[in-house]
Amino acid sequence: MNAYRIIPTAPDKIRQALDHLRVRPVQQHYTPEVAAQKNSRFYMTPVVGPGGRLAWFKASLQDTPWLHRSLREEILVQKTFAAYEKKYRPVFDSPSYITAAEGSRGFSWLLRKYWQGTYAGDMDDRFGMTSSFLRRVSHLTMARVFGDVRQMTPLVRKRVGPNTHGLSWYLLDFHYYRQHFFTPLLQHTLNPGWKRDDIDRMEEIFHAHRAFFRQHATVFTHGDMYPNNMMVRGQSAPRVVLFDWELSHLNLPTFDPTMVYLQAWRQPQWQERFRRQTMTLLGQPRVSETAWRLSMLSLATRLTAFCFIRLTDGQPDRYPRATPTQRTLLRSLYPKMLKHLRLTYGH
Repeated sequence: MNAYRIIPTAPDKIRQALDHLRVRPVQQHYTPEVAAQKNSRFYMTPVVGPGGRLAWFKASLQDTPWLHRSLREEILVQKTFAAYEKKYRPVFDSPSYITAAEGSRGFSWLLRKYWQGTYAGDMDDRFGMTSSFLRRVSHLTMARVFGDVRQMTPLVRKRVGPNTHGLSWYLLDFHYYRQHFFTPLLQHTLNPGWKRDDIDRMEEIFHAHRAFFRQHATVFTHGDMYPNNMMVRGQSAPRVVLFDWELSHLNLPTFDPTMVYLQAWRQPQWQERFRRQTMTLLGQPRVSETAWRLSMLSLATRLTAFCFIRLTDGQPDRYPRATPTQRTLLRSLYPKMLKHLRLTYGH
């Protein structure tokens, strides 16, 4: 895990930036100090300015190189999206960039428009996308959203120079879950019958596709498609909104769609239609199916691990103890995620 270090002067710099922008947090009690005590990566809050205009403010809290880079890249992506939007008219929206600044010791901040809408869901209580969101946003629309995100690739590569998440990243992620999920799972009653050899063979699947990653992990990706980073706004013609691009990067073209597919577990029919439409838009069936399998192996591992860790009250420094209601839902969700992982692995 990354070692986070709070920038000692960050709270004062944040207040100076807010004063300079002539805005104040909507929630006065949520101060930079409160965010720092929670070990938050960034201080993020809606703010109100002259005339009652709302905006969204995000600033550095941690003195960590990869977080410095992620916020700088998010600022560049926001600027790039503004240019892309004018030329291509994508089917999704993203709150418009207003202004930003970079300071010393990696301190940066971003101010963008604040939009209200209905979130796709959450990972705190509902653990995925809600049925109401999936009824409002068709599988066709969602597949087109990620087609438009992929279309941003040339512009983003030229203006941002994003990181690439290829084989080394997939292995790093898998090794984390090997330690915190697979190893304790092998000794637990929730184990579906796997042995250490099964985990080894999962890892070998990634290694066997080294050349594939090198050739195809080249597509711009949001990279953090949890339901709290997506909303729908408007009634007669609802629009999907994507935000918080801090983890955007180049990856397999199936990475974002696979995450949405897994998060849509409440509507299996929607899931399958969305997957088929995504494959149609991608074309190249052999390449797309291989990319889907690799993305699924990685992300199904992540979400199955999430369920296991919450059910076993693991990582108490990161997650609170699950409530009885949450535990009931997690017991229902765990076998669903495990099924995707087993089918992908071929066990």
